Amino acid sequence: MTDAEVITCVFKDENELYLAYMPFVKDGGLFIRTKTPHALGRHVNLSVQLLDEAENFLIEGHVIWITPKGAQGNKPTGMGIQFT
Repeated sequence: MTDAEVITCVFKDENELYLAYMPFVKDGGLFIRTKTPHALGRHVNLSVQLLDEAENFLIEGHVIWITPKGAQGNKPTGMGIQFT
């Protein structure tokens, strides 16, 4: 893992995970809801807790998508992370 910031994500049910998954992103990705998205291209480490799993998964990625506050269509604020 790199020295990038660690972002913790918790997905409590399958629907929440399904809505966050970005299948159109090469190598996969997740949309992370946050009011303070990072800059495009920034490297991050995701600590992802899935459903009832006891341990978190650590995933490296970088920001490829930003949805700003007040985006058209009332979309949630956040960022898309592509897995690396």
